[in-house]
Amino acid sequence: MNRLRSEYVAGEKLVTKLGFSIPPGMESFQLVVGWPAKACEVLSARLLPRGFSLPSTSTLIDDLDDVFGSNQMEYVERTAIDAAVKHGVSFVFTSRGDTTVGEPEELVTARTALSASAEMDPRSRRITSALELLGGTRVNLYLPGRVLVCVRRPSGWMVEDEYATASSRVLCTPYVHNASIEKPFGSSRVTRPLMGYTDAAVRTLLREEVSAEFYSAPRQSLLGADESVFVDQDGNLRPAWAAIIGAVWAIPDEEDELTGERHRPDLKTLPQMTMQPHNDQLRMIAQMASGETGIPLSYLGVMQDSNPTSADAIHANEIDLVRIARGQFPSLGMGREQLARDVLTLRHGEVPEQELRGLKSRWEDPRSQSITEQSQFVAQQVSSGNFQPGSRATLDQLPITPEEAERFATENARLAGQSQLQNLLAQDAPTGSGGQ
Repeated sequence: MNRLRSEYVAGEKLVTKLGFSIPPGMESFQLVVGWPAKACEVLSARLLPRGFSLPSTSTLIDDLDDVFGSNQMEYVERTAIDAAVKHGVSFVFTSRGDTTVGEPEELVTARTALSASAEMDPRSRRITSALELLGGTRVNLYLPGRVLVCVRRPSGWMVEDEYATASSRVLCTPYVHNASIEKPFGSSRVTRPLMGYTDAAVRTLLREEVSAEFYSAPRQSLLGADESVFVDQDGNLRPAWAAIIGAVWAIPDEEDELTGERHRPDLKTLPQMTMQPHNDQLRMIAQMASGETGIPLSYLGVMQDSNPTSADAIHANEIDLVRIARGQFPSLGMGREQLARDVLTLRHGEVPEQELRGLKSRWEDPRSQSITEQSQFVAQQVSSGNFQPGSRATLDQLPITPEEAERFATENARLAGQSQLQNLLAQDAPTGSGGQ
């Protein structure tokens, strides 16, 4: 099923059993509907990690920033979240890097459900073992405290190498989309109904394309003509499509052999067909796909009679999508927090749990917000005394990058310190004496 869903997302799934015949020359005609890819991309784009937080000051956050920076974790997590939305789960492995070839000391890699698997303890929700395919005949088997490098020989699987991780944790973290009790490893965004709607949309578009090929051709009826009109010079019956396309109607008058009277065949033109039934059917299928995925109908390429223009109308139009995005924060956040523990464990050994109590994954707001709207909100909160002006927490609420927020917060703290120093110097300066 994972490979099937990948084919739908990539637009490579061929639709069979079309249920009607098409004219010669259009058998290999292909149409692609990108709704599965759109359903994944629209949700994944709103699942944006923003680091971690601890209720107390700790250098462990600095260690996480160091490891995440050296592993280009913005890219690694992006690919892991994309794969989780597509297949239901992805796996992030933490291992010792080979510094001699330029790898960081703690190496973090992401794998899709096509190249990795794991077993989970249903009580603790921790991974008890994991398997990572390395390509060819090599795999990594992750167990508590060790990793086995296995290779397949003609005689069977053999352990080629083994190294300890100095931890009782299995250094594999699942990023799970739409987790449930029945499916602890989640479920794909590309559901069976969505695949069915995609097939139906492809069939509808193909019918419309076949109709459009002959939409401008005249639909005519010929009354009173002899059957010889419909055969070629060899006496063979002309194909039905050839009789319509490229035909020149030049038919002589027919003569009645008994009476000798001549009559002229009557050529009548019938009204041309319309594309509207196909368009209406495609719109209905798109509405069903929109209801299944929670994304607005306009995202599927179907324009509505009235599109939202105001900020409130846009929020109302996306409310279901935002709710779905926020619903993924607990399961994906648990994966990010487990990854943080894996990274710190590999760097420091077993980290006391009390030092990580309250560790939380932070996420960007999945709502569509303009820069002006968010800036006005922060300004109102600062003027009300709820936010401290210039602090990192306040700057994080602005539509700027975390790096910019950190730089601005540092600069604000430096300027505030200079201002306090100048005030102290001004207070301690001796006052000048009066007149002589």
